[in-house]
Amino acid sequence: MLRTPAPLTSVLGVGKHVKPVFAHQLEQSIRGAGLLVASPNTNIGREITFPGGPKRTVVIHDSNKNFPNDLIRILEAILLLKATWLLLPRYGSADQLQLLSPGGKCEAIEFEAQSNSEISSWLATRDVSPGSLTADLYLLGQPSAVLVTLNHHTHDAGTIVELDSIHETNTLLIYLNERGNEFEVLSVSGRTDR
Repeated sequence: MLRTPAPLTSVLGVGKHVKPVFAHQLEQSIRGAGLLVASPNTNIGREITFPGGPKRTVVIHDSNKNFPNDLIRILEAILLLKATWLLLPRYGSADQLQLLSPGGKCEAIEFEAQSNSEISSWLATRDVSPGSLTADLYLLGQPSAVLVTLNHHTHDAGTIVELDSIHETNTLLIYLNERGNEFEVLSVSGRTDR
């Protein structure tokens, strides 16, 4: 059973460039981005993947010495790639994250770039202990696909960013390189923007 996070003061603020995303809207966003979601029968939660793999995967490592500040800066860099993002838990529903005022079940939370620093701080300091609803989250950049996996292994294994655009990958790498972040880039053979 998943533990619901302790109530938070409004991290994102209702109506402050933030809105709930309901099941049919999330399904359209995922399908529109060309992503796949694991069947509910698999018992692995809402696992989201690129069919055939993303063009590029960037794994970004934060410094153990300067946690959570390094992770906050990494997340802020990632969030600069898109104007709009969806935040969704792998297990459970987004309304259980208690980031929005109560108002019915929603599957994801849409936020705009104006919320970048607040959401980055919250993501970097959230509860990642086993059984916590916030342990395994996704960020999905809109409209084309940038998929960020923030799970209970992020601090040890790195933040995983999957991109289907070489241009956006280059933008992220330049930003990370300018700041001296440690990262790895993986590619699927033959997958390019051409």
